[in-house]
Amino acid sequence: MSKKFLLISAILLTASFSHLSAAEQDTIPGTVFGVQSVKLDGYDSSFYGIFRVSNNGKYAVASDTSDSYAGILWERESNSITYVNNYTGEKANGVILNDVSNDGMMVGDYPAPTESSFCWQPGYKYPDKDWVELPLPENTNLKYPTDIDYCSQAIRVSSDGRVVLGEVYLYYTETKSHWEPMLWFLDEEGNVTGTQTFEDLEYGNQGFQGYDMSDDGSVIVGMMTSARGDMLPTVIQDGVMRWLDGPELTWNESENRWLEYDENGVMKEYYWEGMANCIDKDGNVYYYYSNGDGVQHNVVENIYTGEKREYDKIVSCGVGSLVLGMTVVASDRPIDMSALYSAINVSDDGTVIAGGGLGVESYGSYFNYPALIVLDESPIETSIKAMKLDGINISRNGNTISISGDFDRAEMFNATGMQVASSKGDIDLNSMTNGMYIIRVSKGNATNVYKILK
Repeated sequence: MSKKFLLISAILLTASFSHLSAAEQDTIPGTVFGVQSVKLDGYDSSFYGIFRVSNNGKYAVASDTSDSYAGILWERESNSITYVNNYTGEKANGVILNDVSNDGMMVGDYPAPTESSFCWQPGYKYPDKDWVELPLPENTNLKYPTDIDYCSQAIRVSSDGRVVLGEVYLYYTETKSHWEPMLWFLDEEGNVTGTQTFEDLEYGNQGFQGYDMSDDGSVIVGMMTSARGDMLPTVIQDGVMRWLDGPELTWNESENRWLEYDENGVMKEYYWEGMANCIDKDGNVYYYYSNGDGVQHNVVENIYTGEKREYDKIVSCGVGSLVLGMTVVASDRPIDMSALYSAINVSDDGTVIAGGGLGVESYGSYFNYPALIVLDESPIETSIKAMKLDGINISRNGNTISISGDFDRAEMFNATGMQVASSKGDIDLNSMTNGMYIIRVSKGNATNVYKILK
């Protein structure tokens, strides 16, 4: 099954939702921004795809998911779009934009020329600047370099542009190749200072496809495809992979694949389906799965506390008290979502909800086009303020980090999400290797997060 089909399937699954009534009391008003068609040099077509919004809500990006590969950048301040590498009639002149940071750094793929044709290359770019290549492992599979279904991609970027998540299609033998996640770590100038791959994990048949990550890259969520065809909502946390829900699979050494058996030891024939769509700033993972009997479950699970909530509609993303799918599934205040067909992600303050609208071609077929709802006020403002710690002071003297104020614990994590220190006062960096670290200061359910470099 191709990656493009999986994305479209995820969007269309939300079509079973019913819209919220605009007559709801105390509905938060908002402005709809959508792109249904574009007119570029040599390009005149409906614009397929969905928006992704930056964590601060200042930018959003989208790509045409048909064969044209046009890209657009939306800027909130001007409420306008800019075409990125306009499509000019040759497929190789398009681009793919998958995500954007708080300062407008776009990640995705661009066509890098080769002797015979071109290859889609993961990279990043800022407005009015050239693409910057992100390095790939030596065993990256380039058997089908012009087919985006088999090309590596840069798919998510942290809010500060320092961590990029990608999917790489790696080749091991003539009969073994699959998708694996990859992280690139960048410094303030945009130079790649390190990478992380996860080749030691057993991914099954097609491998692991990542859809989102925590802001420090320590948690990656997505979907694993088993050898028999199961699609399982999966999380990789601190380098350890597990599926969030699904069958009890057993590794069969003789067949070299995961299998499911009944109580009599007979292999089951039905398949599971699901995926983890996103993770929010508080560690809540939004996912769905359907079991072999066709029962669908829509779940939000916090990876730190293990708390789960199940909903009767597909959940795709959220933040604070806001849980999103095609319509608002659960919120303290109602929002008119009737102009947005699929909600895919949301800014940290809840004011920009990104995804796709629903269009109809002249010959009657339906398509998703990039669309946003920009709210006049945040529906979760109180929740966000309640989660922050006031009066915390953090300072550095050489390799000593000093933390003061009213807090219960301070924990430090390396770039892979592994905890390397815990303290109620000072943290000593002398024994740490050079790189980026995350310090999390907590009291009850409130948490402050700081990033440092050694």
